[in-house]
Amino acid sequence: MKFYNGINKVEKVLVAIVTVLLVAVVFLQVVNRTIIKATIAWPEEAARYLMVWQVFLASVIAFRTGANCCIDVLINRFHGKAKVVLTCFSNIVCLVFAVVLILGALEVIQTQIEFNQTSTALRINMAFVYAAMPVWGFLFIVELVFMTIQAFKPTAFKDQTDGEGSAA
Repeated sequence: MKFYNGINKVEKVLVAIVTVLLVAVVFLQVVNRTIIKATIAWPEEAARYLMVWQVFLASVIAFRTGANCCIDVLINRFHGKAKVVLTCFSNIVCLVFAVVLILGALEVIQTQIEFNQTSTALRINMAFVYAAMPVWGFLFIVELVFMTIQAFKPTAFKDQTDGEGSAA
């Protein structure tokens, strides 16, 4: 339980930090282009990579709170054990998707590290950018595990998630 709550808090803090950095970098670029009349390349690239990380991290929070787009018409038509079984099946499909994405991303990251491909303006290794996918996958899998447990024990995490509901 503490592990789950700790991960939730870390996710929120990371999303907040990335969002503040993204706003600051975009603001810097706007000031440079409109007031200073100078164009520098790195803020645009930094904003792009921060946006990638923001989307992946925030999507886990959206999934947890049910704010993501979800077609659960079929699952909501059932109650009791049938709903638990369908929820578990849905979570298993999502888990397989996450594992496939993680494995694919790890291959890409390994290639980026081997060839030391760096970004044009920031000169950072592109493996850092692609690392957003396996980080998302790990957090998503943790969320799926706890959502599956919650399907069996609906009150297990009700008071533990800072008032947030579940997407299940």
